Amino acid sequence: MPRSFFENIRNSETLQAFLVLSILVFLAFFDIIIGASTLKWDIIDANFPFQAFQSYCEQQGSISLWDPYTYLGSAMHSKMAMYYPLRFISAQISEYTLLKLNIEFVLHILVAGFGMYVFSKQKGFKHLTALFVSVGYMLSGFFVGNAQHMSWVISGALLPWVLWSYFLLVTSNRFIRIPLFALIFFSFISGGYPAFSIVACYGIGIEIIWKTILYSKSKQYSQLKKFFTSQIFALIPLLLLGGVIIVSHSDMVQLVARGNGVSLTQALFGSLRPWHAITTVFPFMITYIKSNFWEIDIAFVNMYIGISGILYTLFSIRLISQKNILKLWIFSLFFIALSLGNDIPLRAFFYEYVPLYNIFRFPALFRLFFMWSFLLLAAYSFEYIETRITKKQIITILCVIIAAYTSLAIYTLFVHTRNAFPEYVNWHAFVFTLDKTHAISIQSVTIAFIYICGLIYVLKRKALFTSHTFAKLMVFLMCTDMLTATLLQKAITVTNQQDAFTAQEKIDSLPKSIHTWDIHEQALNQYHPSLQIAKPLWRNNQIFYTKRTFDGYTSFIYKHTEILYRSPYFDTIARYPLFYVPQHIITETDTTYMCSSEKIAIIPDSMSFLKYTTGQAQLTFIEGSNNFFTIHAETSDSVLLVCMQNRYPGWTAYINSQETEILPVNHACMGIIIPNGTSEITFSYKPRAVILFHYIYQYSLYALCIMLTASTLLHTLRNNRHHGIIKKTEHVKRCNSLLKIKCTFITKYKDKKRCIS
Repeated sequence: MPRSFFENIRNSETLQAFLVLSILVFLAFFDIIIGASTLKWDIIDANFPFQAFQSYCEQQGSISLWDPYTYLGSAMHSKMAMYYPLRFISAQISEYTLLKLNIEFVLHILVAGFGMYVFSKQKGFKHLTALFVSVGYMLSGFFVGNAQHMSWVISGALLPWVLWSYFLLVTSNRFIRIPLFALIFFSFISGGYPAFSIVACYGIGIEIIWKTILYSKSKQYSQLKKFFTSQIFALIPLLLLGGVIIVSHSDMVQLVARGNGVSLTQALFGSLRPWHAITTVFPFMITYIKSNFWEIDIAFVNMYIGISGILYTLFSIRLISQKNILKLWIFSLFFIALSLGNDIPLRAFFYEYVPLYNIFRFPALFRLFFMWSFLLLAAYSFEYIETRITKKQIITILCVIIAAYTSLAIYTLFVHTRNAFPEYVNWHAFVFTLDKTHAISIQSVTIAFIYICGLIYVLKRKALFTSHTFAKLMVFLMCTDMLTATLLQKAITVTNQQDAFTAQEKIDSLPKSIHTWDIHEQALNQYHPSLQIAKPLWRNNQIFYTKRTFDGYTSFIYKHTEILYRSPYFDTIARYPLFYVPQHIITETDTTYMCSSEKIAIIPDSMSFLKYTTGQAQLTFIEGSNNFFTIHAETSDSVLLVCMQNRYPGWTAYINSQETEILPVNHACMGIIIPNGTSEITFSYKPRAVILFHYIYQYSLYALCIMLTASTLLHTLRNNRHHGIIKKTEHVKRCNSLLKIKCTFITKYKDKKRCIS
């Protein structure tokens, strides 16, 4: 068995590539894989708590429709990431932990590399060429720089797979290509950042128009029919999976503060600047954060694809007469112009005139597309040079690179250095104390050392230096270059110094029950001392403590919640318990009320008749979860009962099992009029359309996964059987040939013997 396994690796280029990429990812992110380090910034603050909450709900038998803890409650199902297939299935298997988050991140890096390899092979590149660009892609500055943005990482990881599956969809005849594309593209949309999905949809739209024109002009109507049929059929599983997102967002877009888009100033925020191009040769310079040198978040500036990657890209200018290379350069320059939002007006033009380009920020995100394009240009140059370069030319090029970086290292270390190197305590602290010259010198030394090793290999090699040997050398240089660059930068934009177990132990010690509520407990600020957990967790910890907060760290805030925040009574109202009966009621335009210890409620001017529904009530919690609360109320008068959760489509209130009208209270919250006496009151969040499509999504996802798994197994068995038949046929042919030779020899021998006789 082991022998056949290693034989398969030796005989399969795809397995070899996967093994190389896996080893590189393991070496680059070893500390993350074992939990010795955690990821940093947004992925911890804005991503992990809500993923954990989703898993808590699933493990406790509830659908994570509503988050009652953040910003006075919000609709969880409106977060597209909740329906990202990997996350959805993971939440149903077990609770989400910091180590699972680490593993998920690392897996996406590997998925990015292997996807780029598969896509490059699909486009006709050789094995080593595809491996070269896949290493440059998965360890590029995009993934290392934006490691904190999980949605960006997912978009980058799945982009090659989307392209691969789309080309398979429109060129292959196999049925399985339809659910395969649907699942990959849905994952890309649900898990990724919306801007990448918008660009991809426009790209597919342009491809459809272009192919329609080509097929129509050449009168290839059968091809045109096949082209459209496959994509129309792919819409069926896409709609089954995406229906829940469409329904969820139809309500959310109308209610969130950014539902109508962002301003032009916001849209241009996070644009690349021309001097950021220095990261293509010195990515370690992102460690320099003094004097606002970069002008934007350092996560957005890194564009490194390897020294050999950028040199090959530049060399492709000489081959620009080739149609594919010209297209890629036009594509690259287009996205470079979009990313330079503050320097080139193209992004502003798209903001004004292209639909959906006014709903997202950060033009630096467009660098993913031109970095991807640069690597494909490098692949064309790689295969062009591979068969033409001589050993002497290789030595010359390596010497020039070594001389350039060695000179820079010497200059920055001994000539231009204004400050001595800071004292080394640990790498995480050390990197943020470095000057620009320190960063350049460290990067120069590492690159010079890598290329010196390559030069020694070339000089020592006695055997014939073939094009295949050169290709393997370039892959080695790319691997070592990208690996060392990642290890240098990792402490800056990827990892925290804290391990994944200390904070997780604290999280595991908390009750985390979504079914137990203290309805008289005040809401807290998310930074309240009682909500602290060990580093790196410092925001959105209310999720782990299952405590309500009147703030949080999320992507969207509801419009009416913002109105409450701007209200002069916010500080008074925000900390009120989950349920209360006000002793004083004022209208939204009333400015005469003087704050006191009495609980108040704010109502619309049109509902001033409610001013007299004040009083006292004895409230007792009966049961609840994240999606509903049932309480017992006892009062001597008909009073207004306020529920301090955001008013959102899908909430229903019941008094003694009879549905009652929900009234707008406190700008953002809910209220009902309860009768005197004893009542059982339930506030239930049940958006029926969302729940229906939630289950449609769930069963469709499982069906697609089973279908794809079965198809893959059958295809593998069929291939193995086919190869077995071929081998058996070849063996029979070989035996027949040997038998024929033997018979011929015997016949000749007998004839010769007869002649002698």
